[in-house]
Amino acid sequence: ILHSQISTIEKQATTATGCPLLVRCKNFQLLQLVIPQERDCHDVYISLLRLARPVKYEELYCFSFNPKLDREEREQGWMLIDLSEEYKRMGLPNNYWQLSDVNRDYRVCDSYPTQLYVPKSATAHIIVGSSKFRSRRRFPALSYYYKDNHASVCRSSQPLSGFSARCLEDEQMLQAIRKASPGSDFIYVVDTRPKVGVTTLVCVFAAPSHGMRDEAMLPDPLREPHLQGGFAQPCMAALLSCLLGPRSSWRA
Repeated sequence: ILHSQISTIEKQATTATGCPLLVRCKNFQLLQLVIPQERDCHDVYISLLRLARPVKYEELYCFSFNPKLDREEREQGWMLIDLSEEYKRMGLPNNYWQLSDVNRDYRVCDSYPTQLYVPKSATAHIIVGSSKFRSRRRFPALSYYYKDNHASVCRSSQPLSGFSARCLEDEQMLQAIRKASPGSDFIYVVDTRPKVGVTTLVCVFAAPSHGMRDEAMLPDPLREPHLQGGFAQPCMAALLSCLLGPRSSWRA
């Protein structure tokens, strides 16, 4: 049983055979352990609690896992993708995008890498403010850059639910992304959630108070279409046109 699969650990009353521990897993599996000595049972209980709810990244099971491989073979997996080389291949850094250490030690967003490229005009204050406005603190960060025409694709999460429909720093972040795209006078802000779910939010919860952005608050150069499953092909064609220009210039 993986430590991360443990939901609850319960110490039960001591019996004649020993001290029972009841372990409930997130996959509905139940495991009952009977440990003869109460002190040993308590030690196991404390250890399982610590392993199931780590307080530091270093305490995660992946860092203590010891596969039957030598050190060189184990380290090869970390070398499959070199993020610095990928950015360099795309022509970064340049006059528009810079490497930011704002997420050093994962202190802003724990699901983003520590190496992130952001527009040069985006300050740390703007980035942190934008992250507080979005789910899981996933602020807009560069994912792909096409150096031939300076087109870029940035990713982020949806705005947080609540009654704060505007965030000055988030709007400044979007403006900074637009300025980092000199080949275009506007950018597209694309919501890829299913249309049914978005429509339900609008009708039932009177969005933008539930993870929606009020499009009226966006500056003119920012447009916010919705990509839907039934329109995947034309949307992909439009995206390629934005990145690579007319169809005749598309390259694999």
